[in-house]
Amino acid sequence: MPDGKSIVFDGWIEPDGDLAYRRSHIYRIDIDEVEYESLVADQEGQTRRLLDRLGLDFEERCLRFDENKSASTTASSVQVRQKVHTGSVNKWKRFETQLKPLRDYLESAGIDVQ
Repeated sequence: MPDGKSIVFDGWIEPDGDLAYRRSHIYRIDIDEVEYESLVADQEGQTRRLLDRLGLDFEERCLRFDENKSASTTASSVQVRQKVHTGSVNKWKRFETQLKPLRDYLESAGIDVQ
């Protein structure tokens, strides 16, 4: 459990827990967050939104990424070949009891946890 002076976000430790402020005001990092549930519910809409934000044109093959034959060197190489699916929606709830201390910590730091 974090010591109250830091939080971990995707492996990145923020000293004071204020990741949103740091990334936008100090590091000037503009991050667009996409909820997994939103992506599986509306893959095309979310893809179009992200591409528009990046100034890129939509291409139909963006929705068929699972057909890409290029090599994938990630640990999840099998997963990148799967279509977007709802199989993992709410899967975290199996661990809700174990995650409660982290949820409480994040909420006490003013981070909205849905």
